[in-house]
Amino acid sequence: MHDAPNSLRRRTAGIAVATLAALAVAAPAAQADSIAYIKSGNVFLSATDGSREYQVTSDGGYSTVSQADSGRMVALRGDKIRHLERDGRVIAEIATPVSTTVDPSMAFKGPFDPEISPDGRRVAYTYYWQYTGYDPYCNITNDCTVKRLYHGTGFTDPNRLTAWDEPGFLRRSGWIDASWVDNSTVLLSNPYIQPNEDTVLWSPDDKDSLKRWFEDHAFSGDIEDATISRDKSVLATVAENRTKLFLSSTVGGFFPDYPERCYMATGDGISSPTISADGSRVFWATASQGILTVALPRLGAKTCPPLTDADKVLIAGASNPSWGPADVPPARPLPQPPAPGPGPGPEQPGGGKTPTTPGSTIKLTVSKAKLAAALKKGLTLRLTGARSGKHALTAKYGKTTVAKGTVTVKNGSGKATLRFSTTGKRKLKGRKTAALTITGAGARATVRLKR
Repeated sequence: MHDAPNSLRRRTAGIAVATLAALAVAAPAAQADSIAYIKSGNVFLSATDGSREYQVTSDGGYSTVSQADSGRMVALRGDKIRHLERDGRVIAEIATPVSTTVDPSMAFKGPFDPEISPDGRRVAYTYYWQYTGYDPYCNITNDCTVKRLYHGTGFTDPNRLTAWDEPGFLRRSGWIDASWVDNSTVLLSNPYIQPNEDTVLWSPDDKDSLKRWFEDHAFSGDIEDATISRDKSVLATVAENRTKLFLSSTVGGFFPDYPERCYMATGDGISSPTISADGSRVFWATASQGILTVALPRLGAKTCPPLTDADKVLIAGASNPSWGPADVPPARPLPQPPAPGPGPGPEQPGGGKTPTTPGSTIKLTVSKAKLAAALKKGLTLRLTGARSGKHALTAKYGKTTVAKGTVTVKNGSGKATLRFSTTGKRKLKGRKTAALTITGAGARATVRLKR
């Protein structure tokens, strides 16, 4: 049976989901937990029912966010990690050993997708490594060299640059997409070498701590974004070119046992699954719809009860959800309008054109292109309605940044070409289609490229 797009279904019996509206159940009591997420390049918070949206930052340029139990957050801005208070104040902004502004010529690139531990003491992040070595077959077209792209997971203190050999911050090559199981252990997935297991456990405290968990027999080598609930009852994994989200029971099946696959959702560009501590609610993002959520029944040991909720769009246009137990701050007071002042207006001589202000319609329009051509020549787009000046633009495939560029806006519009990085080309190589999310200057667009 084919699954309807973005519809979560029970895998074991193929039963379509019944909505809560059709059941005589009482509405749940209000909860104090929240999700952090990215929208229009800024960090936001919301209650887990989508209400009480709170804008944390307003300076733009953010691509991912993660929150600790205390409510403090880390967010990626460019190649720096920002440690943020809940009201947006910057506690620290740090580089990492792979931040390219430290040394743009180095073979390491990053950081990507920083994830803060529940106690807020450590941050895990993804890095990529472009290895160049001698080609024993000596192909003269590449000067007898061969290049390979590897990846791994690094760790840092959220308030300072931390070396990879510092005790408590040891790196792990081979797997990425870190998700904290507890304050000392991360769950890793997305292996770069076969037949490595699809998921492993690692502690940055101990170089011998690697625990090889399982290989997904149906999607070997294609498991990404693996995450598990704090009580170790629900496991989420993303597979098949980011078009499938699997939810599995790990009650009685946590490491070293094989989990029991229970439910599946389909969609385009699925990324960033995050689960409440007790496994009762799951959130994830898609490239076209934003953040979705579904409530789960209590899973038993190797059992998958029928669903009593339907997945639904929680926050349109948002990405990178991160669940946390801290509440959403109270709303900020509305800013007072400035008093009118002297000076020529736009209708007066010498007034010139009125610059675009926040609140104007900002739009990204992407030119039609084939995936193969875009990977080779770049992706052309036009930005309208933004402030005059230079703006950074970023294209992401799921959680991975695959292309970047800058656009200069004059008289309300500007044209740019996003160039795909080596990481991006490797990620999209061989894909028949790819849904990309492009953000920058307060705008957001989704484009699906076909081979």
